[in-house]
Amino acid sequence: MTTDQKNNSLSGMILFLFIATNAVILEHALTVNDQWYWALIFTLPLFSIAAFYHKRMGNPASKNL
Repeated sequence: MTTDQKNNSLSGMILFLFIATNAVILEHALTVNDQWYWALIFTLPLFSIAAFYHKRMGNPASKNL
C-alpha cells in the first residue's frame, strides 16, 4: 500500500520552526513574564530572513513538473 507523500522543503520547515518559536515567546511574554519580549529581538530578524529566503526559493517540488 502506498501513501501520498508530499515534498517538504527545508526552508519551509525552518520557517515553521520560527513561527512556532515566536508564538511560544509571545504567549509566554503575555501570560507569565514581560521580560521574554527581549527574545523577539533575536527571533524576528531570523524569521524575516527565513521568510525572504523561502519566498525567493519558491516551491522546489513544482519546478520539476
